[in-house]
Amino acid sequence: MDELNEIKKRFSEIFEILKNLIKKVYSGIKASFERRIPNPKIRMALILITACFALFFVGGSIAALKQLSGTGNLKDASIIRALFAPTIPVPGKQKDGSFVIADFESEKGLKALELIDAKLELSSQHISRGAKSAKITMYGGKEVSGLRIQHYFTSRKAQSNWTNYDAFNFYIFNSRNESERLILQVKDERENRYKQDIWIPGNNGMDFSIPIQRMAGTINVRAIDQISFFRWEPRLDLDFFMDDIRLVPKGLVEVQKTPKQMEIIVKPRPVKMLDYGFKNRKPVWMAADPRDPANGFVRIPFIVKNETDGFCKLCPAEGGIPFPMGELKTSDEIRMRNAKGEEIPFQPRALGKWPDGSIQWLGIHFETTLAPLYGNGYFMEYGPTVKRVAPEGKLKIEETDDQMVINTGVMQAILSKKEFYLFKDVIIDMNRNETFDADEHIVSDAALTLDFRGEEYRTNLDQQTYKIEIEEKGTQRAVVKASGWFQSEKGNRYCQAIVRYYFYQGKSYVKVSHTLIYTGYPSNTYYEKYKGLKLPENETIQSFGIKIPLQLNEVGSKVLLAQEKTGIQEILKQGEIKLYQALWDAGELVRGEKVPERAEAYQGFVDVSDDLKGVTVAIRNFRENFPKAFRAGKDFLEVDLWPKESGDLDLSTTSNAIGPEDVARGNAFGLAKTHELLFNFHDVTTLKEEVVNIAKSFMKPLLIRTNPYWVDATGALGRLFPAAPQYATEEKMLEKLFDWAARQQRDFKWYGMLNFGDTLSWWRNEDEEQWYGDYGWHPIGRWGWYNCEGVGTHMGALLQFARTGNWKYFEFGRNSARHIMDVDTVHFNTVANDDRLKNILDEEVSQVGSMHRHSGDHWSGRNEESSHTHVSGILLYYYLTGDERAFDVAKEVGEFFLKEPFTYTGHADVAPHRAMANALWGDVLLYHATGDERFKKTADRIIEIYLKGQQSDGSILENYNPLDQTWSGEKHRLYMDSYAVGAFMAYHELTQDEEVKQMFLKMIKFLDVDPAALNGIAYAYFISGDQTFLEMLNKSMNELLANKQESSDSLMDGMIYKKQIYHRPNTYLFSAPYAFEALEAGHEAINS
Repeated sequence: MDELNEIKKRFSEIFEILKNLIKKVYSGIKASFERRIPNPKIRMALILITACFALFFVGGSIAALKQLSGTGNLKDASIIRALFAPTIPVPGKQKDGSFVIADFESEKGLKALELIDAKLELSSQHISRGAKSAKITMYGGKEVSGLRIQHYFTSRKAQSNWTNYDAFNFYIFNSRNESERLILQVKDERENRYKQDIWIPGNNGMDFSIPIQRMAGTINVRAIDQISFFRWEPRLDLDFFMDDIRLVPKGLVEVQKTPKQMEIIVKPRPVKMLDYGFKNRKPVWMAADPRDPANGFVRIPFIVKNETDGFCKLCPAEGGIPFPMGELKTSDEIRMRNAKGEEIPFQPRALGKWPDGSIQWLGIHFETTLAPLYGNGYFMEYGPTVKRVAPEGKLKIEETDDQMVINTGVMQAILSKKEFYLFKDVIIDMNRNETFDADEHIVSDAALTLDFRGEEYRTNLDQQTYKIEIEEKGTQRAVVKASGWFQSEKGNRYCQAIVRYYFYQGKSYVKVSHTLIYTGYPSNTYYEKYKGLKLPENETIQSFGIKIPLQLNEVGSKVLLAQEKTGIQEILKQGEIKLYQALWDAGELVRGEKVPERAEAYQGFVDVSDDLKGVTVAIRNFRENFPKAFRAGKDFLEVDLWPKESGDLDLSTTSNAIGPEDVARGNAFGLAKTHELLFNFHDVTTLKEEVVNIAKSFMKPLLIRTNPYWVDATGALGRLFPAAPQYATEEKMLEKLFDWAARQQRDFKWYGMLNFGDTLSWWRNEDEEQWYGDYGWHPIGRWGWYNCEGVGTHMGALLQFARTGNWKYFEFGRNSARHIMDVDTVHFNTVANDDRLKNILDEEVSQVGSMHRHSGDHWSGRNEESSHTHVSGILLYYYLTGDERAFDVAKEVGEFFLKEPFTYTGHADVAPHRAMANALWGDVLLYHATGDERFKKTADRIIEIYLKGQQSDGSILENYNPLDQTWSGEKHRLYMDSYAVGAFMAYHELTQDEEVKQMFLKMIKFLDVDPAALNGIAYAYFISGDQTFLEMLNKSMNELLANKQESSDSLMDGMIYKKQIYHRPNTYLFSAPYAFEALEAGHEAINS
């Protein structure tokens, strides 16, 4: 009321002045009027007008004053406010352009503040700038407690218009030991409110920076009326310290500072790789060289099998073979032979190395001929006298400033360095004269296309970011990588493409790996924090694919395709032909304007040819990745990786993400999808049967399957004992558990371009939580799509493949790994690179390399911290196959780990320890894969945290506080047995550090009988020889056997325990195989 009395006093003074002025001026005006305007009527009219104006002014002022007296609100009398309101002293504009609203350096500035059940006093503690801060005690037991800045905006210095500033900054210190939430509310003159939760870690302070643009989506930032900081229904009194409330101009925005963490002193722990004792096993693998009896060599058996019904004639066979540490220094010290002893030409490359620089995994490529479902055996040999003879080949790459010319001997492919076409030109040597003539052209300007909002985008229009590079240049195989943006004729960009080309000597076909990376904005209208923000409209993809202009003639023009059930169809081309696979079990063939011919499914390839030459395009996993389409016209072939007929590819977060224990916090930022295609350019001499065989045999790659006993002997995957008859009961249990996992995927048809490879999480026959109205697979909420939980289901499946060679394990593991590394992982930081988003949304939801937690949508789970990001399965898939895309993604994940993304959003004091374990584990694996010392240094730092945090009983608590280096929460067994065990093993294997060993053994003893930790118990036995661990191992395995389910119900048969959840195959297919060699060693020790 003091302010209102001040205004009344000023009004009284003004009224006196006006009164005297009127009296004094009246006489002069009257005399002047009578002299200048002799007409009395005109004089009277002017007097009345002047009187009315004065009355309106005074009356309006009185009315405004009454309104102020009645409401105490100044905002509805802005003119009066501007003229008569008292000026509140504030620091105001600074030299750097910022505007300080409050710095709490003197009592004068406190007039801007209004307390709400709170007390404020100046303090010399917890200062951000200057000499003082404000200590604010917010009382508990109230509905609202806090402070409001409102009268400040009555000041003539008030900055109600914030449009010239980038951010609203302030500093807050929380004096309590636990993190606390304050609510920031900024209100405009129309009562619109912007609200944001502010989490301040316990006993720590933070500088906050709120982008003005983020507020602009909710309130009018030109007319700010009030700022509030408050607690809602607080229970206890609490002291906060506040300082430096200011507006920051463009160019001076300070990045929100992470609370200062206590320094961690990292002890040097040098690399000393664990010796798995290959020296003792080596004699078993030695063979005598008849040409040099004095010097033997190591012989490694492996097989390759054709899993398709197509005949493979000199098809590419590829994969990875592991080697013990120190055995193979270079790829020149090795050769390959068949069962007859004949040397086979091959092309090697190192996929991974041991810390001493020797090769850990060697990728090889060679050619083989195999009938359907047949296999062949081969040997890799190395030794002191073995030398690889580099094979000759016709494969050559010539480069100019403008293009790459790849000559396979029978085909010439031209890739432009200026324009990102899939192929600039393709020419086939039809007459076999080793020259490529104009009339042998078959393709020109094959384009990668994408449709967005009715406009076509093409990669060949990207002249700025497009780049192309040779990744592998050999005489038998060459790999070229190209990348760039889809761009419209108007210059707009939308989504990225990465293409890898695989060229083979003597072949007229090219394998293409096509990766689309989504860079648009996928709307999320369900997450509470996004409501009210000014965000773009949902951005979809109408279609994307490949357009191939063909240089064919009309003579003999035909199309070749195949249905799953009826087999090959050859169609004379009359008008456009379309093959459309809409669903897993629904396809159609359309010939011109005729009625569509329905079919259940097509085999995923089409061939278009004339009487001289033709082109085949095959898509691997065609049905499973529906929708897909081929279109063939007079002079073109189109491959629709997402056809328009299927409607828009919509990546928005859906209502499925709102449900039990989930709040739709994730987005499809940076999602990717990779397709593998084969382009076969052939002439008329290639028989129809050969065209079909090449397409069919492409559908399942020829993969090297190394002898499982050799895999175990190398130690590259640890002590991974092969499937053996002495453990037939346990092996059958694991196989049935895997069959359960694979069967659900088939039975429930979890297919589609974005779903393929993933599974739902949990079948509920019981529902104690009462989350759902009925039972079954419920793809909503937290337990929707499984994504990468723990090591991931793919990891156990791929380990089973390594120890058995059984294709079914590889196929499941491969599909799962490829889904995770595409759809569940972020590949483009949309928020940071989109001006519409970067000052509104937090960048942490869009970090490259992060993976989403299981949720109703593949992308709707949280991904700001690394508790659901795991790299081991992706790296194993890379080592087994040599797939370069997998290595790219693994390195993206590695960069994410290097950021140490361990804490939850708004909780810089809460790091779930499984997030740290994932990063520790991944850092060690990526150190092996890359040799990058950054990963070793980060692993050293994380292991130090664990060493200091282990409890006296050996347990590790659930959460770590990086701010004060304390641990809290329960003794979470899942975090220990499924995360920390593997991470500690990996680090100890790398260093053999004694402190880490003792920490690990102590934790294993705490876990005691634990089937999820079988791998850890086995490792503990190996490094200690303690029989206690052998007893734990037997009891843990027996617990699994006692809980395996045998049932006529396909939803239960093979499950371990009665809860039908993918945690079971995920966990036990990974942990249990490591038990067998320890059990075997234990038996030998007892017998001896």
